Amino acid sequence: MERKVYLAIECEVCGKARVNCECTLEETLLKAGRVDLHTYITEQRRAEVFLYDKYIFGCDYYETVDGVETLIASEKYEEHGEQYAEDAAENYVGKVKNFENNNESKKA
Repeated sequence: MERKVYLAIECEVCGKARVNCECTLEETLLKAGRVDLHTYITEQRRAEVFLYDKYIFGCDYYETVDGVETLIASEKYEEHGEQYAEDAAENYVGKVKNFENNNESKKA
């Protein structure tokens, strides 16, 4: 079983760790266009959950092959909430969710 690691998220505006940041959600959305919420990671996969303007959530999906990390897909979930995006991210790093261009899924 792969080990999941939690990464501290930095504020997109001030660069401080989110827990030490004093920027408001509204400031960050205005200046950066999106807010990093969560990162899910295993040895070969990483998924980042974001909040976009108008409370639209989304994920960026990455895969590392031979030491090179590649963005595999980006999705926005306009009809779903944060939990849906978190579940999608967790399913991706757990290899339940795959994309056509995943190298790992092509090996199966």
